[in-house]
Amino acid sequence: VFSPGDPRDVEVDGVVCWNDWPGWGVEPRAGDVGLFRRLVDHLFENAPDSDRKWFLDWLAWPLQHPGEKLFTAAVVHGVGQGTGKSLLGYTIGKIHGKGFSEINSEHLRAPFNEWLVNKTFVLGDDVTGTNARKDADLLKKLITQKTLRVNQKYVPSYEVRDCANYYFTSNQPDAIFLEDQDRRYFIHEVKAARLPVAFAAEYDAALWRGGLAAAVFANLLKRDLSAFDPHAPAPVTSSKVWMTEIVRSDLGAFVAALRESPEGKL
Repeated sequence: VFSPGDPRDVEVDGVVCWNDWPGWGVEPRAGDVGLFRRLVDHLFENAPDSDRKWFLDWLAWPLQHPGEKLFTAAVVHGVGQGTGKSLLGYTIGKIHGKGFSEINSEHLRAPFNEWLVNKTFVLGDDVTGTNARKDADLLKKLITQKTLRVNQKYVPSYEVRDCANYYFTSNQPDAIFLEDQDRRYFIHEVKAARLPVAFAAEYDAALWRGGLAAAVFANLLKRDLSAFDPHAPAPVTSSKVWMTEIVRSDLGAFVAALRESPEGKL
């Protein structure tokens, strides 16, 4: 079985099973999280405080409740490169350890999905823009499904528990196809400039050779989530409204305008 947060031996229906969860990537340890806060502040520069708070709550929930799916995904995009979008994903990924997986658009469309087995946090780095409903339906299923049918080379398909939550980054403003009443995606556009080279180097050293990930883990474990509803729809940000508009087809844009102002459009 795959049961994050539980001991090595887990009883299921009266049978003692081997828990295949390898544990967290780091042990939580109190420390300085100033670099992490500066990175988040940079990514959410000029954004409403509510957006920043929701995103941090979203990151913290699966750490405080191991193995739970949120049924929402976070999409952080921006045309600027080097702003720290992926760096934040690597930080959370180090906490998840072997439960972390980094993928791209090709993985999503590939016939084999072993990259998702026993994962708790997936970074979809540099997802390319698409308005294909087939891809959109696939993503929606991945975000909400509770079990995973594994399709692996030379192995008969089998079913496992799906505990993965998704964080997508992109340089494209049309990264995800969104329906008008979408409930699953939190969309945030990064408008900040490139990270200063000195800060990026300091952060990188603290993440990979220091104790930054352990300190961030401890900080997120203590975060008050009493006001966070893990089953609620993702908030409608201004970035989400914009992305919804630009991924519409010509027909979709006409219908949206018609609904808003029937007499004026006709």
